[in-house]
Amino acid sequence: MSGGGSKQPKETTQIVKNQNIPEWMQPYVTDVASRAQAVSREGYQPYGGQRVAGFTDPQTAAFTETAGLSRPGQFGEASDIYSGVGQGEFDAAAAEKYMSPYQQQVTDIAIRKAQDESARQQGLAQLGAAGRGSAGGSRQAIMDSMRLRGLTEGVADIQAKGSQQAFGMAQQQFERDRQARLRAAQGLTGLGDVTQRADLQRLAAQGQAGREQQGLQQQIYDQRYGDFLRQRDYPKEQLGWYSNIVRGLPAGTESSEIAYAQQPSAAQQMGGLGIAGLGAYNLMRGGA
Repeated sequence: MSGGGSKQPKETTQIVKNQNIPEWMQPYVTDVASRAQAVSREGYQPYGGQRVAGFTDPQTAAFTETAGLSRPGQFGEASDIYSGVGQGEFDAAAAEKYMSPYQQQVTDIAIRKAQDESARQQGLAQLGAAGRGSAGGSRQAIMDSMRLRGLTEGVADIQAKGSQQAFGMAQQQFERDRQARLRAAQGLTGLGDVTQRADLQRLAAQGQAGREQQGLQQQIYDQRYGDFLRQRDYPKEQLGWYSNIVRGLPAGTESSEIAYAQQPSAAQQMGGLGIAGLGAYNLMRGGA
């Protein structure tokens, strides 16, 4: 053997701790476990009610009416008027249409008056010529010719003025009629716009009322679904509450320890016997 000798293996000890639930608490723990197992085996429970509120009658009606909206008829009428006003011009046909027939009658009266006045002057001239003894002479012929020419020019002037006045009045009436038609077209356009806006506002209000009705119905459905969830999960909530109570009970666990030491080897056993014998020999020797 060498002077240092061989190293002895270290002894090891293994300690096993067992923690047990107190006997008085075991029924509660077992109850929680069994109930939890039963809940876990429950099948899926679908909700049989309606979840989403459908469209209400006011909404459906608003959708249908909105989709069926068309161009107001007043817009078409106004467009026709604008088109007619734009194409119409004051020409001879328009002048004839708008000229007042009474204007020519007034002109004819003025012409007759001029003719009567010319005839009267002719009669007076003939009387004067007869008094002077120059009737039928060249002087009278010249005077008659001049009077006739004046009458012709006067009648033409009266007719021209009457026609011009009639034309002017017809043109003014044509323009007044044009402006009246433009105002009518503008009125129809405004009426169509107001009508369309009123329809849209009415449909918007109808749709809003439908949405409010739909929202109230949705709240009812949500309340019913929430009640279903609470009823369905009530056993689980009660089990969780019960489990928390059990876990919170002031009961410690019972524990026990068992120590396991490593068995000595044969050499260790021999060495131990030798040491024990040596100790006994020394003891006996000391007693002697």
